[in-house]
Amino acid sequence: MAIVVLITTIRSSKPSHLSQSVDRCFFGGGPQWLPPEELSYALWALVKLGDGGSPLLQRLLQGCPRAMPLFRAAQMSRLAWSLATVQLQDAPLLACLGQQATQRAQELHPQRGLAMMAWAFAKLQHYDEDLNRAINIQTERTVEFFKANELSSIAWAFATVRAANVGPALHSVAGKAIPAMKSFRDNELAMLLWSYAKLETSHPGLLKAGTHEARRRLQRGDLSLQHMVNVAYACASFTVEPGLVAEIADEAAARPEALKAEELASLTWAVATASVSSRLRNSLSTLAAEAAEADNAGAQELANTLWSLASMLVRDAEVLAGFGEKVLVNISEFKCLDVVNSAWAFATLREVDGRLFWALEERCLSGGGCLLVDATPQQLANLTWAFATVGHGSEGELFQIVAREARAKLGDFSMQGIANLVWAFATAGVDATELFQAVGDKLLSDGGRLRDRRSPDAQIAFAVDLTAVLQSFRARGFTHPVMHWAQTEGLRQMGQHLDLTIIGSLSSPPRSLGTLPSTPDFVFDDEDRCVVLKPPGWQVDTEGDEQDFIEEAHSAREMLSGFMISTFSGTQFPILTDRRCKNGFLHRLDVPSSGLILAAKTYYAYFDLLGQLACGNISRDYVVMLHGFLATSRGIFQFSLDKDVDATWSAKSAVRESGGKASSTRLRVGGYVFAQQHRPLTIVAMRIDSGRRHQIRVQSAYTGHPTVTDRRYTVELVYDADARWCKRNFLHRFSLAFCDSEGAPQSARAALPTDLREAMWEVTPKDMVSAFAIDTWTVDDGVDMPPWDQSPTLSKDVSCSR
Repeated sequence: MAIVVLITTIRSSKPSHLSQSVDRCFFGGGPQWLPPEELSYALWALVKLGDGGSPLLQRLLQGCPRAMPLFRAAQMSRLAWSLATVQLQDAPLLACLGQQATQRAQELHPQRGLAMMAWAFAKLQHYDEDLNRAINIQTERTVEFFKANELSSIAWAFATVRAANVGPALHSVAGKAIPAMKSFRDNELAMLLWSYAKLETSHPGLLKAGTHEARRRLQRGDLSLQHMVNVAYACASFTVEPGLVAEIADEAAARPEALKAEELASLTWAVATASVSSRLRNSLSTLAAEAAEADNAGAQELANTLWSLASMLVRDAEVLAGFGEKVLVNISEFKCLDVVNSAWAFATLREVDGRLFWALEERCLSGGGCLLVDATPQQLANLTWAFATVGHGSEGELFQIVAREARAKLGDFSMQGIANLVWAFATAGVDATELFQAVGDKLLSDGGRLRDRRSPDAQIAFAVDLTAVLQSFRARGFTHPVMHWAQTEGLRQMGQHLDLTIIGSLSSPPRSLGTLPSTPDFVFDDEDRCVVLKPPGWQVDTEGDEQDFIEEAHSAREMLSGFMISTFSGTQFPILTDRRCKNGFLHRLDVPSSGLILAAKTYYAYFDLLGQLACGNISRDYVVMLHGFLATSRGIFQFSLDKDVDATWSAKSAVRESGGKASSTRLRVGGYVFAQQHRPLTIVAMRIDSGRRHQIRVQSAYTGHPTVTDRRYTVELVYDADARWCKRNFLHRFSLAFCDSEGAPQSARAALPTDLREAMWEVTPKDMVSAFAIDTWTVDDGVDMPPWDQSPTLSKDVSCSR
């Protein structure tokens, strides 16, 4: 113990003088082996006194491997603590220490040995599988002797090294921690909850006790902001206590300067992941702005915070501009995941800055695209999705490199990843024949295993993504045998299997029907599919919680799914309440509009029709009245559409010069008429080749011919003038064509509702052909309505585009 006595008696000396004194006294300038007890204490003392980088420490460490077999358990723990404290990552020494500790794990003291050993190896990021297994076993056996510090340390160690098969040990730790929760220090409490979240190990009892204690301390003002962040991270990871996440976010937003960049990034992630109330968007913007301005914000913090903003759809132009500048400054530090998350976030928020995406692209291409060599399939899919969405990079090397990497890794792609990847290449207009061929071959070879997917969720998700791939193939004019197989065999088999798997009867609708003047009706009703005539004011709730804008005249709404459930109450059609399959509806129709809706009663019918829709074998035809005289030569609208990020509501769409989703509508100009005050209008029959949100209304408005009585896409004065003679949007889907379960062609037509017929009688035709168009469209019975390609026209169709 002489060396310890010497060290402790000269504490006032400078560390360098101390090392020299001890070196001369005990080594005489040359290496000498010390007994294990003195060796471990000497290392511990030097580290305690802050002399962790001295030559003496290196001399002492040289003797450790030779002395290791003679070390007692406590001395091994002391050595591990010393190495971790000075962050000395000596791989051979750690391997030797790990081997000895594994063999003698039962000798490690539960408090001063076991937890310390686990903490040290985790701190040094040295993963020793055998040692972790031994510590795991000993933790289960001795956890009753652990105190709060050891409980949190052992959990933190497991989480930091991502230890495998530690579920039983963590269960034991939780059992010991729950009754002792009040004895945990703030950092121990936060560390414990963070560790379980990091390991994705849910323990309801621990979460309940831990979050309850955290809230109690938060309300008393005892919990520091830094520790609050870890608590919020845990809550968000397990989707519990969103209210607590909200409280922590509010507290942080009041003093964001108290948090480091990585803590701000973690908290914004928690707020976004917890999906807390929209009022927290302001808090998130505040936190994000602080993160963007932080001098120590690194690439990962910037990218993670951007991801959080995009996940919450928080679009603050000033904050995003700040992030954009930071990204440009730090772009050389960005790793692949940082580039992908940043590109995805900016694309999701439609922040299209050419400089920014050029910088992200150049970063991807640096070193001949080596950054993308290690990219995961999901990262490749997200990256191309982002660039295609904003319309950037399609003419450069980026898509070529991604196509090469994607082909090599195609077997590791998820179905959703494949769907996003193919959509991106189709939207960008890049020649990806080899990639598409490889995708088609893979899907065809995987087809026989469609039903092997374990859960209905997985089966439905796979089938929906498969139809998305088919749609992208069709958009690029690419054909593959998988398209025929999917439509005639694969999707039908999937639906048939789900009909046998998902069994349940329907409950009554949550509210009575009939509050609106009109109720839906069936125009076609077969055993497994039907066509419903939707009156205005009814919502096709394809997504369950879809929010749509409704004009004042239709401020009351009914859900079309409620009508379907009421009609078929007591029968075995579970798809009608299955949001995963859009409650059986194949497409939507704006709330103020009227027309035909195709619906499936069975999963077989749904996926059969979904395949028809993806391959372009379902036609949807409309009669519309537009402002102005649309040129008779105008045979088609073709534009890219996307969300209007500047709108005050999220459902509005806009035309994009680059990026967005392709949309196509074929036109037949049927007649010119005049409304009140001699205002010119055009009667048009339209057939959509794609189904984008508000497609007809957006395209028409963009060309200067908005639809009549359209509050959303016309100015208020025009809308008010229209509403005097036409009470709602003049847009009606009058015809649907599809195939039944036997593959036989079927069609359904519906005449204009009374309100639109009366509105059409209010206009004055410009000529006899236009008068004939009015007579044609105001018939009482849908069977008298002409097919789209035989509808009245002022002149021969001439295909053109703008």
